[in-house]
Amino acid sequence: MGGFVSLNNAAVTLPAGTYYARAVAMGYRVNRHRLRLFNTDDGTTLALGVVAFADSGTADGGYAALSTVFTLSAPKTLELQHRCVTTQATNGFGRASGWGDVEIYATLELWRLKP
Repeated sequence: MGGFVSLNNAAVTLPAGTYYARAVAMGYRVNRHRLRLFNTDDGTTLALGVVAFADSGTADGGYAALSTVFTLSAPKTLELQHRCVTTQATNGFGRASGWGDVEIYATLELWRLKP
């Protein structure tokens, strides 16, 4: 993490600077779904991802994606949030592989471009 990021549960705190963010997340049988990068300190959306679709009537899955450059003028706490139209309580944000490994349903990559 380069020593400048603080990770707390589902939130990441970044110092001031310019960043590139890339994220993907799985949706399963949730119809339309989308990612957003949310500034929890200010209650603002930094970026919206493309809308993805995973048909709720079939065994359909799909990835939502987000890519953006943003600048923070002060340290801020951010969350990657994933919203869907149709809730699937047990597996809507991804089906387990069942291989006995740690399951990963979303990733967020951050690159600091300028301090």
